[in-house]
Amino acid sequence: MMANSRLIRQNFFNHPLIAQNYNVRERYFLIGLACASDDFGRFWFDAANLKSTIFPTDKAITLKWISKCIQYAK
Repeated sequence: MMANSRLIRQNFFNHPLIAQNYNVRERYFLIGLACASDDFGRFWFDAANLKSTIFPTDKAITLKWISKCIQYAK
């Protein structure tokens, strides 16, 4: 079985719900979650794992910020 590709649709960047409610860092995080997810949209719900996967070299992105983002999504 072949894995599904993850596509970011062109309207993601100017969709009103995304553009008006999320800053650039949060939008990048949403794209990262799509990339980190499996074929069913599931990902390891752990801030340290998400940081190492999506923001491995970004010192400005903290575990606290990622935890806050994923708690908001619950």
